[in-house]
Amino acid sequence: MTKTALISFLDYSINTRLLSAYLKANGYGVICFFCSEEFNKTNLQELIRILKEKGIGLVGVSLVTDDYHAAVTVTKEIKERLGLPVIWGGAHANVKPEECLRHADMICKGEGEEAMLDLVKSMSDGKLGNTAIQNIWFKTERGMVKNELGHMEEDLDKYPFPDFEPDSQYVMNQKGFERLSELHFHGEYSIMTTRGCPYRCEYCYNNYRWDQYKGKGKYLRARSVKKVIEELSIAKRMFKSLRKINIWDDSFLARKSEDYVEFKNL
Repeated sequence: MTKTALISFLDYSINTRLLSAYLKANGYGVICFFCSEEFNKTNLQELIRILKEKGIGLVGVSLVTDDYHAAVTVTKEIKERLGLPVIWGGAHANVKPEECLRHADMICKGEGEEAMLDLVKSMSDGKLGNTAIQNIWFKTERGMVKNELGHMEEDLDKYPFPDFEPDSQYVMNQKGFERLSELHFHGEYSIMTTRGCPYRCEYCYNNYRWDQYKGKGKYLRARSVKKVIEELSIAKRMFKSLRKINIWDDSFLARKSEDYVEFKNL
């Protein structure tokens, strides 16, 4: 069964933890690396050591444009030292897929939960040559395989809460990596209650996403109030030093009016 490593360049990354939780909920092993420090020879060697020691079969890298050069560095090291398949996802991979496929073996366009689950299932079944997975573009000997986006998932409550299991998460420092602990969050918990945005500002990534998902379902979607409050209650028990909630929504106020009544009454 294929075990996956997910690499993010942001310690607070919600998307990486959500993806890890979904793969784990479906029975697949995952470890996460949060690499906000600058890569050097020491921590690169430590990353390679852990990937090899844990028997990783697939590496996923999430990046925005600011992370591009770091993503190239770590991907080059993984490919040369371990020969593992690498998939990139995130904002930059969506906007510049061809550029990203010069370095990665695959890129994920759009939301990643279902696509990554299909990919890991395929690899676990020994079908690494399956290049027909929705949302994923593949670099092959025949050129790029550009698969269509799947329909957007509207039921966000189906996804488990973010993964904070310390035994499978590593935070980078100048000397290598250390296991995740509450100290890394500085009393802050990040959460998303919606996905998408009702607006199409020219300067914003959501303008691109609206066009990308045209005809693929409802773009702005909200989790239920019950699930949001349940997650925050768990976070309060989990993190004893919790002082601040960071809401990552593109537009937190873009909800039905009855939702605010429900929030107030809870």
